[in-house]
Order: sequence, then structure tokens, then C-alpha cells
Amino acid sequence: MKEKLLKVFKFIEEKKIPTALIFTVEFMLSIAAVYLWYVLRINKFYQFGWNLNYFIRFAVVGVLLMAVIILNLIQSRDKIEKIFLSFLIPIGMMYLVFMIPTFVPDEAAHMWKSYEISEGIIIAPIDENGNSTTKVPRFLAENTWIDIGKYSILNEVIKEETDYNDKVEVVCGVQTTSPLLYTFSSIGLLLGRMLSLNGIIAQYLARMLNYIVFLIFAYYSVKLIPFGKLFLSAYLFMPMVLQQAMSISADSVTNSICIFYIAYVMYILFKEEKVTKKEQIVFAIFSILVGVAKTVYAPLVGLTLLLISSKNMEKRNKTILIVVTIILSVIATVGWYIHTTKYTTNPEAHLEFYEAANVNPEEQVKFLIEHPLKAPLVVYESIAIDGDSYIFTMIGSLLGWLDISISNLLILEIALIIILSIFFENHKYSLSKKQRLWLLTLYFGSLSLILLALYIAWTSVGAQTVLGIQGRYFIPITILPLLCLCMKNNYVKFKNIEIYIPIALTIINLYVIDAISVYFVW
Repeated sequence: MKEKLLKVFKFIEEKKIPTALIFTVEFMLSIAAVYLWYVLRINKFYQFGWNLNYFIRFAVVGVLLMAVIILNLIQSRDKIEKIFLSFLIPIGMMYLVFMIPTFVPDEAAHMWKSYEISEGIIIAPIDENGNSTTKVPRFLAENTWIDIGKYSILNEVIKEETDYNDKVEVVCGVQTTSPLLYTFSSIGLLLGRMLSLNGIIAQYLARMLNYIVFLIFAYYSVKLIPFGKLFLSAYLFMPMVLQQAMSISADSVTNSICIFYIAYVMYILFKEEKVTKKEQIVFAIFSILVGVAKTVYAPLVGLTLLLISSKNMEKRNKTILIVVTIILSVIATVGWYIHTTKYTTNPEAHLEFYEAANVNPEEQVKFLIEHPLKAPLVVYESIAIDGDSYIFTMIGSLLGWLDISISNLLILEIALIIILSIFFENHKYSLSKKQRLWLLTLYFGSLSLILLALYIAWTSVGAQTVLGIQGRYFIPITILPLLCLCMKNNYVKFKNIEIYIPIALTIINLYVIDAISVYFVW
């Protein structure tokens, strides 16, 4: 029996099947398998039994899916990016289906913004007071997470027809977000409108396009980064990363861009061959996108300065690339920030909260100017008091609108796997002490910007700590200090670890998804 299996494996290795074809088939099978599992799971909850017909269908599709995954594992023994992607595809699809639409923080507002862009309105109009509203189909305005909080309601709403011509005005709180981040989700909603799909199904389609983009960026990030491949792959399995990745939220594309940018900088820095013009252009483009995606992540562009020590470019070309990239990035970031200042910092929807909590951005800025030492103290106090909660929620201890509680044991297991993965990878590259120090500087710079931005916009005037912080804000930047631990001399040999880690993370995520499904039942 063993000899026959070895012959089969050898045959598969010799008959190479295109990677794109394998992942396309796996993605389609994942959609079918997750849908069938959703039906089975819901029937089990509401009808207190398994539907035999759907169970047989699920078993057949599940076996086919497993066969494709095994096929990929046989063909990709030394390709960490391909191995992890095979596990990431179905797990992400489960988050996509089981997390009710708009239940990801601010997803309804992002969905409205995306729909607005799908109609060709790229820059939202602003009234004389700096307020901005938009018109969306009534169905999309009246069927958000507040109205659809359970699968029983969702399953009824998804059967209704959506009249895309019946519109109402809504206040969209994410108009300052770059429209570039809605490119793919807006295509999904555009297709939904053109095909007259139910509004919920259109949102699932928009989510799916965002997730495909995330998978593409994830694949190339792991493939290109010269070290930390195993760690980065494990990092992408965090529940919070997957929740944001499969949503219509702008965080999906923002995280993808920032993570890819970090990986690409490391690729350029340690590339042994000469850096091509094409690679320089890609590098410059993503340097610009990082700051435009979210101003608080602009310090990541400082990674450009690492190229000073690279030896794969002529000194003149290297200097031009660094200077031009930084200048263009600063212009783009500052330009977009100036545009966003046209919008009011006190939207009517938040006035009641602002007044009750004594939140006043203008007064807060004055307070910080009058007390220059207050800013670093606020940052320090916030990290000292709530630092551990930032880490737990960044990994995914609270999902949805921070009310789907996930066992801390599962979160600790994920954190342990991520840390251990740093030492289980054998590679020949390491950052120098100066480079690691620079990464830490950029990390704390971006961390401080995030805290101060929320201190100004969402915290009582003169408060000791920052309010409104969510761990998801730190996803793109926490990679930096962890990369500093990826040293070539820290390797601990563990056979087939590139298989065991994604299997372990998949099992943990299945428990997380189970907790999500239970939340939306009763």
C-alpha cells in the first residue's frame, strides 16, 4: 500500500498542474463546500437535526476539496506561500459566509461608500457645513447589522427582491477614506446592480472580490519576502486579519497594501540580482499607496531609507529612487489629508456622543499645543494600561462589533504559533542592528500616530488615556517588531513544520468560526 501511494505521489509531482488552475478549482470548491456547510449548520440549529441530502452533497464536495489541497501539498513541498494559501482559501470563505454582512465594524458605511463609487461618484459631495451624505438603495440602508442580527432573519431577507431605484439618503461616516480602497468591492456591487441580485448576495459578491485581492497580495507577500515566510503566513491566519480581509471594509485593501509593501521592501533590500526598472516602479507605486490608504501608516514609507545599504542598485539610481519615492509619497499623503479636512470633524451623527463625552477635536489640539509633554504621556499611559488588550483584540479576541467573544485560550494558541514560527524557518538573511532599530522606530512612530489620532477625534479633552482604540488598527505595523526577531542564527529544526502550522491554525480557526455561528443563531 505504501509503495502504491509513493508511486501516486511521484506521478503527481511529475505531472505538474498549473498553480493558478489548482487555486481556481479550490476556490470554487470552497464556495460550494462552505455554502453546504452553512445550510447544514443552520438546519442543525433551527431544525435540531442534520439534512441527509445536504450532508451527502457536502461530503462529496468536501472530499474533492481535500483532494485538491493534498494535490497542491504534494506539488508544493518547498513553497510555503502555496501551502498556506491552500488552507487560507477555505478558512477565509467560512468567515465570509458565517459573519453576517455589515457585522464587521463600520462595514455598512464602507458598503454605502462602495456603492456610491459603483455609480461613478468617486469624490463625495460636501455641503457648506462640511457634512456629506449619499443616496443608496433603501434595501441596503434598512438591512444592516442592526436589522439582520440572526441567521433566521438573514435567510428571509436574502429571498427578497432589491429595488436599486428606490433610494434613501444616508450619512456616510467614511467619506475621508481613499476611493482607491473600494475599487474591487464597488465592482462587486456594480455587478449586483447590473444583474439585479438581492442586496445581501451583492454584498457577499463584493466581499468575495476583496478577499480574492487579499489572497493575491498574501501569496506574493509570502513568496517575495526573503525571510520570515513562515511567520508572515501564520500572521495572516489571525482571526481579526481574516475578518477584515473578507469584508467590504477599506481595511481589507489597506492591510493588503501595507503587508505587501513591507514584504516588497525586504525583497528589494536583500535581492541578490540587480533591481530592475519594473521593480523600482512597483516599489514607488506602493510607497505612495501606503500613505494614501491611511495617514497613520505613512511612517511605513520610512522603510525606503533601508535601501541606502542595498548593493543591488547603482548609487545614483538608488539615490534617485529613494528621494523621488519619498517626495511623491509625502505629496500624495499630504494632498489627500488636506482634501479630507474639508469634511467636518463633528458629523451630526456623532454630535450627541461628542457632547456627552466632552469630545472636541479642536479643543483637544489646543490642549496638546498648550501641554507639549502631554502627548508622549498619553501614548505611554495608553500602552501601559491597555497594551495587552490591544494585542488580544488585534489577534481576534473580540470579533464583529467587538461583541463576539473568542476564547482567550484560542488567542494565546495563535500567538504562540506565530512566535514559534519565527524560529522554525531556516533562512540566510538577517537585519542589522541599525536596521532593526529603524524598524522599531517606524513601528512606534505609526503606533503613536494611531493613538494620537483617536485621542484627538474620539477622546474627552485632557483625558489621561486614549479611547476608541481597536486592535485591528495595529495589524499592518506589528509585523515590523516581529521581523526584527527573524534572525538566521535562531533556527530550530522541526521536520514538516510548514505543514503542521497551517493545519494547527486551521483547526483553531474552525473553533473561532463555530463561536461566530453560535452567536448569530439565538
